[in-house]
Amino acid sequence: MNLELLLKNTPFLGTAFLLALLIAFFWLAFYYHSSKKLTTPQTFLLKIFFLGMGIAIVAAFLERGILANFFPKEISFIFCQGKTIRTPDECLFIFIFSSLFIALPEEFLKFIFFRKLILPSAKLNQIIDGIKSGIVLGLGFGTIENMVIFFTYLSGYSSVSPITIANLFLMRLLVPTLAHSIYGGIMGYYLSLAKFHKIFQQRFLWQGFLTSFFLHSLFNFLIFTPLVLLTALLLIFTLLILLKWYSDRENFQLMLKKQSINLNPPLLTEPQEMQALISKNLPKFGLLKHLGICPFCFKKLKIVKGRCSYCGRKISL
Repeated sequence: MNLELLLKNTPFLGTAFLLALLIAFFWLAFYYHSSKKLTTPQTFLLKIFFLGMGIAIVAAFLERGILANFFPKEISFIFCQGKTIRTPDECLFIFIFSSLFIALPEEFLKFIFFRKLILPSAKLNQIIDGIKSGIVLGLGFGTIENMVIFFTYLSGYSSVSPITIANLFLMRLLVPTLAHSIYGGIMGYYLSLAKFHKIFQQRFLWQGFLTSFFLHSLFNFLIFTPLVLLTALLLIFTLLILLKWYSDRENFQLMLKKQSINLNPPLLTEPQEMQALISKNLPKFGLLKHLGICPFCFKKLKIVKGRCSYCGRKISL
């Protein structure tokens, strides 16, 4: 785009950026209301938001400047949103494209920048900080993505009705931006586990990247098919599960510090995750047995002849 064309479209660029920021502020306010504890410095989160915007610019260059050369233009009609029926071959192609050409580079870039620039920071000193950092990173990424979409609509058509912009705004609010925050929150959780619990570090690193990559691939596939409404409902349902998943872990760590016996494992807890969560606080034997975990090897407790079936240590009942 030359300078004259850029100056001509400056009002559209400003409007697009404002609409994108409104979406980001909506979700930032939503997540803040869901967890009002300011355990993570706000200046640190602001830098992460700008980092997410920078990652989106790098991703756009990679996707449109390099990877687009490998995409055959003559079959772009497959992605037409108006199509109501798709063949199995078209569905397979859409899934492969949305996975390898969109989800993979975007989630890989987020993973690399998060691991190299955010994770080593001393300001990320608890697992909850990792979740918040990932959410903010995803919202920063989504802001640039939204700005590009809004600018394309505003500058590409001679007349765009307010209803069209309102529908686009609502769709971007409820689907892609929400999705990016979910991908980032899950990745941030597992990467922060990897930082604080070295024994499962590689497992948590891979789990963080692969989970966000799989979810991104799935939701992109649904967006490219005539299932946008279903995608929005599925994302909102996923958000509710994520909030429950987040609050369970927040409450678990709080109650663990208090050595409370009124403690239950968080939602969808894996054995390795439970071992990592409890190893930081080293709760009393009685509390571990209440959770069904061996106090010696931290594995799921299974008593055989009064001893743990894994490590063989005697367990007093």
